[in-house]
Amino acid sequence: MFSLGNLFFQIKVIDTFKKMCTTFLGTGEPGSETKKEVKFNEPGGICVSADGQQLYVADTNNHVVRIIELESKKVTKVRNHSQQFFDLAAS
Repeated sequence: MFSLGNLFFQIKVIDTFKKMCTTFLGTGEPGSETKKEVKFNEPGGICVSADGQQLYVADTNNHVVRIIELESKKVTKVRNHSQQFFDLAAS
């Protein structure tokens, strides 16, 4: 299960079986992204794709929708009908 930490600027994974909560992406600091990490600025909504392979994140104060490949953590930023790619796993 995924959860937003909009006051913590992170995406969390909640494992209900292990009763653990871990950070999936986000540094805990507001911002955008660098070559090595993604930062969120009050993520406000999430949705998992129908095939369970991607997570869509409404990054509210960055004014973008991010598409995260769950297995690789590759992040696509969608804004103004264009897409910009960066790959955190390759860093």
